[in-house]
Amino acid sequence: MPTIVFVHLNSQIPRYLHLNLAGMAKLFPAQKIILVHNQNKINLSIPGVIPFKFEKSQIFLDIEESLSHPKDFRNNFWFTAIGRFEALHQYMKFSGEKIVHIESDVILARDFPFKQFDDLQFDIAFPLVARNRGVASTLFIRNVESASELVNFSLAACQIQPKISDMEILAKLVSHKDLKILLLPITNAVETSFHESNCYPDLKSLNYGLKKFGGIFDGNDIGVFLYGTNPRNSRGVSTVGQEVIGNFANIRLWRFRYNQSREFIEQISSTKSIPVYSIHATCKKMSLFWLYSRAITLKRFHKRKSSVKKIYIDVALSMAVSKFYKLWLRTGK
Repeated sequence: MPTIVFVHLNSQIPRYLHLNLAGMAKLFPAQKIILVHNQNKINLSIPGVIPFKFEKSQIFLDIEESLSHPKDFRNNFWFTAIGRFEALHQYMKFSGEKIVHIESDVILARDFPFKQFDDLQFDIAFPLVARNRGVASTLFIRNVESASELVNFSLAACQIQPKISDMEILAKLVSHKDLKILLLPITNAVETSFHESNCYPDLKSLNYGLKKFGGIFDGNDIGVFLYGTNPRNSRGVSTVGQEVIGNFANIRLWRFRYNQSREFIEQISSTKSIPVYSIHATCKKMSLFWLYSRAITLKRFHKRKSSVKKIYIDVALSMAVSKFYKLWLRTGK
């Protein structure tokens, strides 16, 4: 079976990731779970989760040097989002394993299809949510050679376009001539799933993925719409019921329900229901990551076509304190 790999660079593990890792270890006791990090000391003591320290390589430094994003944004976020591809590559060189990388704020259903990934005859697989955006929310890498191609492709893309993002790199990777890429299914293959003006570009791949996995993977549509945007992007305010602008998904027309036996949600149509295997919980709501409160929170998903605002007081206060502290440092204390 492929190894589950998380990557967190440049800071200690946030609480939501710690809860997510603990939940993964409980849900998948037979799976190997790795956290790749670059801290000298790490606050990780979860049975079943193995830390792996990533050491900066030359190509990692070259990627950083090529980018022109502001480095003071969330511990150099734009760079680490791309640099983690090299962190994954380094782990795969060490282990020789095929992997399924899961982003830190993504939760999985207990019936996540690891077996189907294990015999997948593709080099790399991930969801494509827009013509210019792929998402590493679930990123399958078959072998170290595929990981090396991804890293080299990323460096070349950064050198050409210094403000490129990891999502744009993945979208460009789809046309890579030397890699066999599978787009993981993001929804049911019906016309109403997508905006007419922005139709999904590869229905053949979508239908293959649906047949192969029997369910769908959230790129960044489902979690955002049903549970909310990241409150850190709006001073502690999360918007629930909001589409991701420019994405293929016409998610306001998608229908969901909670499946009691799976303890997870599923997408429903007039003829069938489709398991949702992952949710990209960008809102970082702690009760979604704590396994023992997850079911209750999952049931309370957004069902209206209109959006609503939710205030995360703890996030707003934390951001205010951080802002005043930076201002205090800037003014010479």
